[in-house]
This record gives sequence, C-alpha cells and structure tokens, in this order.
Amino acid sequence: MFDDAMAEAIRIEKEEGLTLVHPYDDNFVVNGQGTIGLEIYEQMQALGNDIDYCLVPIGGGDLLSGISTYLKCKNPNIKFIGVEAENVDSFKQALKNGKPFKIQAKSSIADGIAVKQTGELTFKILKNNVDEVVTVSEEEISQAMLFLLEKCKVVTEGSGAVSVAAILSGKLDKIIGKGKNVVCLISGGNVDITTLGTIINSALISSHRRVPFSVNGKISNNTINEIVNIITKNGASIYKIHSSFDRNKLDISNFSIFVVMDTSDEYQKNKIFNEIRQSNSNFTLLIK
Repeated sequence: MFDDAMAEAIRIEKEEGLTLVHPYDDNFVVNGQGTIGLEIYEQMQALGNDIDYCLVPIGGGDLLSGISTYLKCKNPNIKFIGVEAENVDSFKQALKNGKPFKIQAKSSIADGIAVKQTGELTFKILKNNVDEVVTVSEEEISQAMLFLLEKCKVVTEGSGAVSVAAILSGKLDKIIGKGKNVVCLISGGNVDITTLGTIINSALISSHRRVPFSVNGKISNNTINEIVNIITKNGASIYKIHSSFDRNKLDISNFSIFVVMDTSDEYQKNKIFNEIRQSNSNFTLLIK
C-alpha cells in the first residue's frame, strides 16, 4: 500500500540526506493538481455549461484540494463532493476527529487512494472547500469499473472509478437532485489486466449477469443437453460448464453438473431456473 512506500521513502531520505517531495501534502503538488480544475472549467465553458457539483476521489487529498481551490475562485457556488473507499475513509474519519490521524484500514481495489492518513495541509483546504463526503463499497467500485468499461469504453483503476460509483450507488440522489450539471472526475488507468478480469467477473456476479449454479441428482448423459437448451433458448449464454461424470462412477444416482451462465438480468436468470426445476423432478438446483 501507499503507506508502506511512503515509510520506505522517508527512511531513504534520512539515510542518504535526500530531499523528499511529498506526494500530496505539498503546496506545489496541490497547485499542480489545480490545473485539472482549469481543464474542467475550460471544457465545461466550451459546452456552454456551468458546474453545479464536482465529484473527486480523495486519497491524500491533494487532487480535490487543487481542483476545488481553482474552481471555487471561478465560481464559489460549485458544490464539491469527496469520494473515498469505505475500507479506507481517512478524510471522513479525520473530519469526525477534527484532525488527520492514521486510521485502521482494510485492503481495497481502490489502492490508488488507499491512504491511511489525510495530509495536514490538504485537510485544512478540504475542510473549507468540501460540502459532502461519501464512501463507496468494494462492490460499488467494481460495478462502476464495469459500467465505465462497458458503457463508456474507459478502462480505469478502482480509485479512478469511485466518483462514478457514488453516482451509480444512489447515495447522492437526495443531495444532488435532478437537472444538475455534475462532473465526475475519473483519475487513473493503472490496473493490472488480470486484476481487472477478476473485478469484472465479481461485478457481473453481483449484478446477476454472471450466475454460477449446479444441478445435482439422478442425471443422465442427456441432462447436459437439456440444461444447455433451456439456457440458450432463453437468450442466455454459457460461460463455463463441467460435470462429475468422470469422478463419480460408483454412484450413478449422485452426479452433478456445474454451470456458469451469462444473463442479461435477474428476470432472465429466474426464468431459466424455473424451467430447469420444471424439466425434471429428479434435479436439485443449487445456486452458488
């Protein structure tokens, strides 16, 4: 995590007499992040739109500090919402405590903002500039990553997707309301392809679009065909399938078939399950 890397950097700084450029608790770094606010302002002006709300991820706090400072100068009426991972909510806890402190954090797929302690400088700026703070769960982050990849063709790391996760989760519906111009900053595409595949798989399962299940009982060689036909005629597809025919040779009444199918929604999933149950009274359907 970030904190381990930071501790090692401080050790090297002391041992070798080097100068440490702090990654977020530094005026020059905050000012540099403010140029993103300039880009946002210019792009929205080009579209002829004002900004009502701006959502930005919070890790150490420099990104939101710089952006909010610049945009507040342009329009003090802009509302800023900081978004943190539920597992590493250092700024939210700092607000409750009245000052930054090192929190007890859990691991998060939003590792780019998994900072256990908000900066002293950035805390002061955010305390004045931020109107709301919201946290998002690991599942909500993975759903946002899937949404951005599938609907927007944008590959982002977990930390970059938290602003979109806050919107998709519905947690801001009452705060923002309808008809507002909302900017969601998506920052960072540094995600390992294997990790991305795991996250997407998890998001598909949690949204009932990838469904693992097994069929157990008195199963014949034709049973696989029956199940495959039910799935495909309902418009779903098979992601993975295997049986225990080759491992359970001594008990012909206790075979099992494991299936992972991709569906469009929960309604389609339930329709397929009902048809499988009705097709054979000897089947026992187990949903994973």
